[in-house]
Amino acid sequence: MTYPHDGHDEYDETIEEDLTQTDEAQGFGPAPAAQYFCRCIDVKTKDEDGEPRTTKNGDKSWGLRFEPVAVVTPDGKLSTKDPEKLWTGRSVWDNVTHSKKAAGRRKLVLGRMGVDVNRPFKLSPRLLLGRWVVLTVEIEEVWSNKKQKKVRKNSVPFDGYQLADPKYIKALVDAGREPQLACEREEKGDAHEEQSAFPYGANAQ
Repeated sequence: MTYPHDGHDEYDETIEEDLTQTDEAQGFGPAPAAQYFCRCIDVKTKDEDGEPRTTKNGDKSWGLRFEPVAVVTPDGKLSTKDPEKLWTGRSVWDNVTHSKKAAGRRKLVLGRMGVDVNRPFKLSPRLLLGRWVVLTVEIEEVWSNKKQKKVRKNSVPFDGYQLADPKYIKALVDAGREPQLACEREEKGDAHEEQSAFPYGANAQ
């Protein structure tokens, strides 16, 4: 049999492989449990079918997507080192539920994202996009209807939000480590999800 590119020696190399006992990759695993300095890069108000995201009780629920930029070390400093790519490029998701019962946590989350919650305000995805926050990230096992088995995923505990220190925000931005928003990536063709491009600001209302 004649193959295309015959005559190119580099195409003749062979490697013995036996993958019969190896499972197929299931994509990226969760980021290790830790405290991360993160930026909110997306806010999902609709599901995959374009319908408003809601809880089982019918309350609106927004999905907040965060991208870790640095690990918070035990002494309170930041480390951007991730030689094994354990968390770089990962997304951590949490939900903000719009119900009276969830008002207390909503105030905690928004306040620690830098929103002034001590006066009435209009909440929109634009208000949250681009904000920085320190997240406590854990790993939990949940049932996946799609995969029909338990999967490991990241989660944020009830009070897993802390205000981001402005000096660290400035240092990361100055070092070029500010993650793009999801809508900015889509405009450049780096992502496939459709999402409106939102005007945004940093941690200032």
